[in-house]
Order: sequence, then structure tokens, then C-alpha cells
Amino acid sequence: MKRPHRIVLVAGLLALLGSFGYATFVVLRRSAQLEELRQRAAQLAAESSALRRACDADLRNLAEAERQLAALPPLRDGDPSLSPERRTEIKAWLGRVKQLRRLFEERPDQRIPEMQFLTEQDWLRVTRNSELASDEGRRRALAAARDAAISQFTPQLMAALRTFARTAVIDSSPTIFALGPFFEKPVDPALLARYELRKAPPSGMRGNVEWSARNQSPIDPDYDSQFYVQASDVGNSGGGGVSAPLAWIPNFGERLARAAKDFAAAGKTPAGGLGEVLPFFNPPLAPSTVEKILKAERERQK
Repeated sequence: MKRPHRIVLVAGLLALLGSFGYATFVVLRRSAQLEELRQRAAQLAAESSALRRACDADLRNLAEAERQLAALPPLRDGDPSLSPERRTEIKAWLGRVKQLRRLFEERPDQRIPEMQFLTEQDWLRVTRNSELASDEGRRRALAAARDAAISQFTPQLMAALRTFARTAVIDSSPTIFALGPFFEKPVDPALLARYELRKAPPSGMRGNVEWSARNQSPIDPDYDSQFYVQASDVGNSGGGGVSAPLAWIPNFGERLARAAKDFAAAGKTPAGGLGEVLPFFNPPLAPSTVEKILKAERERQK
């Protein structure tokens, strides 16, 4: 074979091998991306399932409280429309409001700055079915009041975060105090210090940058919820919350996703309870943590 022909043949083989190598690289890269997407989807599905159960229970409780509150007539002496039983019930309800307020006065360490935003209706909702005779009942009621207070503050936080997200420098790493100038009314720095600001990596076709803010210091991690708001530089926004004790277990969402994957790999079929997946956590959750989760699950199912 003449030399020029050999050169052409070798060049052709090299080009073919190069094309094959590049195609292999693309396939491997796409396989890795696909596996990453599968893992992320499993994580999101596991988190969504847990949050949906907690959210459904909270919505049922809120709807019932709203219904009861709407039916509450003004308490006036001599009002013939009130039966003695109803009058007694209302007085007991208002008594619980006074008792819970007094508990916060006696225990200032249980207060949070957001409580300045509580309304009278919030106090009524919190105490509608509260039980203040036991230590656990008092802890639940104190936490419920704190949750209601944070819920009243989060719309302000959301509005500030949306404005901040549209103007923030992508490569910056600001703290929560960077949101201060974006509130419609000045916010106490001590209140903002209870929150943290996070930046997620750019995502999507346009490389959107998403910011989130959430409360980070529970007074009672067994009963306090965590709330978050999020906004992107293109105007998308949202928010939500995670109930205790799940909210304060480090990396619970990621660990739950891995446990759910192992649960499915073992051929298990979920029947709807989070307790089914808990034995698949690796490393295992502490027995005391497992008991807290199961207890919270039982309470939400009531």
C-alpha cells in the first residue's frame, strides 16, 4: 500500500476511534446525569410524602379552628342566644388564652420577637383545643403560638426576599441582614438574626438563582416547626414549612431519600406510614428520635 493511502487510512481510523470515544463519553455523562436525576427525584418524592402528611394534618386542624372561630359569638352578659353550656365553653376558651399569655410572661425565654405580629384571632386559634394542665400540653401550646407568630411574619419575609432576589449579585454570599433594606417597614435585627439566608446553585435552562430564608433556632425542637420562603432572580417564589421533630433532624430530607431508595430496593411496598422507612436509615436514627417521629405521626393521624 502506498504511503499516502496508509496515511489516509490511519487518519480515518483515528477519526473513527475519536468519534467512538466521544460518543462513549457522551453516553457515560448522560447516564451519570440520569442517575443523578433519579436520585434527586427519589429524594423529592420522599420529602414530598412526609411534608404532605404533615401539611394535610395542619390544614385539617386550621380548617376546624377557623370554623369554630367563625361560629364564636361575642360573649355578653345576659345574651339570651347563649346556652349555659356554650357560655361555659367560651369562658373556658378565653381563660386558656389568658393562661397562655401568662405562661409567656412567666417564661420570657419561650418568647420570640415574631410574637409582636400575633392577632387576637391567632391567640384564639392556638388555644381552641389546647390542653394546659400538663407539661406536654403547655409545651405544645407555647410552640403553636410561636408557629402562628412566624406564619404572620413570613409574608413580610417573602416580599423582602423577592425584591432582594431580583437585585442580588449572583456571585455574592450575603447574610440574612442583606434583606433588611427590602422590608416595607424596618425589622428588628434581633428578629432577622433568627433566620438564615441560603443560595441554591443555578438551575434550569436560564441558570436561575434561587434564594431561600428560614428560621434556624427552635426554642423547643420537639414541637417548633421550621418555615421557609424562597424566590428566584426571575420572579418565581414560594414557601412552606416542616413540622417538628422532622424539621430539626440534620439532613433529614437527604437521609429519607436514601432510606426510601433502600426500602424500594428491598421489594417493600409502602402502605403510607413514615415508620416503615425508618429502619432503612443508614446510619440508623437514635431510638429516642425514632420514638419522637412515630409519636408525631400518631398525633397527626388523630
